[in-house]
Amino acid sequence: MRRGAAAALVALGLGAPLLAGAQTAELPTAVELGYARESLSNDSPDWQDTGVDMNHRFGQREYLGVSLHDAKRFGVEDVSAAAYYLMPLNDKLAFNIEGSLSPDANFLPRNMVAGQLQYEFAPAWLLYGGLKSANYTEDHVTEGLLRLEQYVSDFSWSVAWKPVRALGTYAQSFEVRGNYYYGARNMIGVIAAYGQEATSVAPNDVVIADVRSIALLGRHHLTPRWALTYAVTRVEQGTFYTRTGGRLGVQYSF
Repeated sequence: MRRGAAAALVALGLGAPLLAGAQTAELPTAVELGYARESLSNDSPDWQDTGVDMNHRFGQREYLGVSLHDAKRFGVEDVSAAAYYLMPLNDKLAFNIEGSLSPDANFLPRNMVAGQLQYEFAPAWLLYGGLKSANYTEDHVTEGLLRLEQYVSDFSWSVAWKPVRALGTYAQSFEVRGNYYYGARNMIGVIAAYGQEATSVAPNDVVIADVRSIALLGRHHLTPRWALTYAVTRVEQGTFYTRTGGRLGVQYSF
């Protein structure tokens, strides 16, 4: 059960859980190079993201990670740097803090800070609670998280509620996840979400929009040190556009 718990807390996107969940005491550090591309239904330029993520495991449930990404959306470009630290408070409770910066902030937050608590209230049952604050060029978005997760044999499932406050409006979305862990450090999972979220629909334009999304993601080790990570995604962003694409990464552990 422990091999996925830390990863679920870290994740705010698709890459982080694959990176954090891959490590063992013998190979505590992992570096991943990934590339994502999505096409939009409204004939806008494809979204692209190229990034490097590095993660180090200090001990039981203690991680430090940093990342640097170059993203292209709506015909403009943003560079972002992010870091997180996950630490155990006791044998049942852990805390994660995360932050990011984007100097130009054309569509990404200029700065973001998030904190989450993870509590194992019963064997193989975890409860997560968190809060994220993001400052865009012209808008501020506050998002909460409440997630319930259970591990059963080689499987895990979770449900989540995400309230959001932006542009003077309150909205919420819901998410369901399921993962299957196979071999020593491999996994495949499905994420489905629906509701309303704060989203960028153009440079410097954040709105509350209906969102329906589904993603298939995973990690498969080719050798004890080398692994491939992947994701296939589809996101319906209200009446603005539908994004379809995927992500492929190469991960090295040492």
